[in-house]
Amino acid sequence: MLLVFQIVCCFANTDTPLAVVKSESMEPTLFRGDVIVIRNYSNANVTPRIGTIIVFDLPTKDIPIVHRIIKNTQDCIVTKGDNNRLDDRYGIYPKGMDCVPVKDIHGYVQLVIPFVGYLPLIIGEAGKSVKAILIVGMFLWNHSKDDDEHKKKKLSFDEKFVSRFLFTL
Repeated sequence: MLLVFQIVCCFANTDTPLAVVKSESMEPTLFRGDVIVIRNYSNANVTPRIGTIIVFDLPTKDIPIVHRIIKNTQDCIVTKGDNNRLDDRYGIYPKGMDCVPVKDIHGYVQLVIPFVGYLPLIIGEAGKSVKAILIVGMFLWNHSKDDDEHKKKKLSFDEKFVSRFLFTL
């Protein structure tokens, strides 16, 4: 699987060749859970144009942003989500930032694969809740047994398991 990812990275000429759409900001063009294939501009001999959907970084965000170019200068672009009323200068850009430097663009959206990323998106968002529910469920199941000796043996195993499980939260 890692080899496939590395091949896709080389083909797309970007460190972020695939992404899952995580918000509704680009609806009705892109929906939550859509997987997008990203291609770097330099590899495709294409320049950023108004109307193109791009993937870019912002210094105040942990994940790349997927929005459409609405204004373009030689070194900087202004973007907007299709479902947003205002452009990103009035929403997600950090204070004092009027545009996205071209150097911060990962690439443009070349292909959309609908809904493929929806399940991993839900699992990722609910991961901590699911782990907590499993831990509580194991604890309750373990203490519902009648045999005290069995409880002691299971409890020592469960305590080790739970401590390792909680470490991953």
